[in-house]
Amino acid sequence: AILIHPSPDIGVCSYADHAEAALRAGALAWALYYPYLAEQNDYVAGFQTNAWFYGDHRAIAEPAFDVTAREAIPVIDAIAASPEPVLGRVTPSLTHWEVMWSSPAFAVWQAAIAIQSLAVVELAACRLESYVRLDGEILLTIPTVLLAVELLLNVVRAVYFAVDPWFSRGVFSFEAQTVLHTVTMPYATLTTALYCVYFEEARSAAGVAPAVLTRPVWRRSVVLLALVVIGLDMAVTLSFHWTYHPVVDSIYVLVSPAIMPVLMALLSLLIAIRSRRGLESIALTVRSRLTRTIRLTALFTALSAALGLVNLWGFWGPWRGFVVIGLQFSTLCWTSYQQVDAMHPMGVAVRIGPLRRLGESMAALVLRALPAHTGAGRAFVQPAEDQASRYARNSERGRLRLGVSIHVLHELISQLAIEDTHSTSDVSHMLRQHYLPSSALTEQLADISVQGQPATSDATLFVSHAQSCTFVKLLAAVEAHVSMHKLDVSKTYLWLDICCIRQDSVGSDVQEIAPLIAEIGSLVVVLDPWHAPVSLTRCWCLFELLEASLAGAELNLAFAMDDQVALGRALAHNRPQVLAALTSFDARQAKATMPADLSMIFEAIKARLSKEPGDDGIETFNALVHTAVQSALASYSWGIGSRNGADSSPGRTARDPSRRSKSRMRTL
Repeated sequence: AILIHPSPDIGVCSYADHAEAALRAGALAWALYYPYLAEQNDYVAGFQTNAWFYGDHRAIAEPAFDVTAREAIPVIDAIAASPEPVLGRVTPSLTHWEVMWSSPAFAVWQAAIAIQSLAVVELAACRLESYVRLDGEILLTIPTVLLAVELLLNVVRAVYFAVDPWFSRGVFSFEAQTVLHTVTMPYATLTTALYCVYFEEARSAAGVAPAVLTRPVWRRSVVLLALVVIGLDMAVTLSFHWTYHPVVDSIYVLVSPAIMPVLMALLSLLIAIRSRRGLESIALTVRSRLTRTIRLTALFTALSAALGLVNLWGFWGPWRGFVVIGLQFSTLCWTSYQQVDAMHPMGVAVRIGPLRRLGESMAALVLRALPAHTGAGRAFVQPAEDQASRYARNSERGRLRLGVSIHVLHELISQLAIEDTHSTSDVSHMLRQHYLPSSALTEQLADISVQGQPATSDATLFVSHAQSCTFVKLLAAVEAHVSMHKLDVSKTYLWLDICCIRQDSVGSDVQEIAPLIAEIGSLVVVLDPWHAPVSLTRCWCLFELLEASLAGAELNLAFAMDDQVALGRALAHNRPQVLAALTSFDARQAKATMPADLSMIFEAIKARLSKEPGDDGIETFNALVHTAVQSALASYSWGIGSRNGADSSPGRTARDPSRRSKSRMRTL
């Protein structure tokens, strides 16, 4: 005979208790049957074939059959109602669950989610290590707490899917299966709540807009709501140890997988809508990244909520659960990854793990296989050799429009033996000695390739700087800007005055700076040192800032790596002081190497900004440049939106000898 317990209470009798009772009764085996599951949840028989409870002897605890299914209801009812023995024939066969668990598709499904979880673990560990390296200790801040939770959560997720997901092998006990499977959703709610709070705090701290969630009462309410869901999850899990109550289970099924993700999705969507109204002054590349990351949070959370509504239906069926559970866990992994990826400490190089390197390599291969993008985005430009041919060689505007690649500047450091103490002005004198002063360096390198890339092409980035500052630090700041904005180095060309202006006709060339800035459309101001930048005391730099602001060009600030770290700490502790240091300039006190330049610039300011007779336009000029610097600082200081420090292994500097190359430049 086969013993069937028609209404088992797993909180009172374990599976081993059922097995021992069946043996004492002389039964051949015992069969598992839950009428509640069979009637309510379209349960497919065989799900708990490998189930056992903590403390059970697994050799006898696992049921011989799991006959919980709608089809079994009339059979069980007939047995229970009949006063006479009911004879039947039992034909052993594989259940739908066993077929799925042993299929190659399930193995791929299992490995894919485990690898996704490990990718999040790797990224969270690298980012958490960078915060510790920046602060010198572990501080309980929102980024570090979020990273720590995501790290632990995805370790659990990876172990669960790598070892025994969904009762497939019977390695974990029933209690462990319950914890490992259900812990994901409530803690994902917590990390999303932390992320939303951090996003709003960063938006407010950047000075672009106030945020409701920065108020302590709202911030605590959102986080407390997430903690309540975690408490509910723990209560449901513990209830399996003592007694099973359908009411508690129903509440949990509604709150944790469905209601809370819906609330988090609505919160993320609200923040995304509000952010669009407060980010107009932020640089385009940073603004795009910020809005993308919060929109992805809203999208992924909404998808999790939709899948949560059918979670229980999918959980009790093999192939439908294969789709629902797989999509749900993949969505949670993607949500975790993009939230962790947004946590980046300012001014610290973050290590890259092997999984991310592999993913980036595969993505690069896919991008190479796709047709080239020819849109209007500044990050994607036409091939250098095609652009260079757009201007005739004898065209003055075409000549001045040319910029140099970053590889060229590294080559100059190598060839001219430029030291850390050499100023940009010193490098300018070196160039006059080594190259023809009658033509700009960009003209002389027109047919040269460096690192397999044309040395010159149409400039994509106008660099504003003070020549009294060091050249090596200037290059380091520009490279940090390129890394921060995810620009393609092979398609980035710099308009740098010492390389792009003829040294014997400086006066005529600088007259074209204003239209050049408008054409290039992107200006970066190198601030060195960050607390007292020399460039903001130079009249030409302020004039370039004004032209960029009036032309609607994208304006950004750039700092060398050491200054980034110091600036990041100062912004975290005393942002008003930083803003005061960077905006306390006055054009009347600005300096220029040539007095004639100063007079020319003041006349240009008066002609363009004077509002009435007797007004020299200086106050308007100061206000415009002040606003431009403040907006650029907001773009730069937004911690989750920027990449202030390359994603790379630490230790690489602007003078890395491995970047030197042999090229035709050595013959000039």
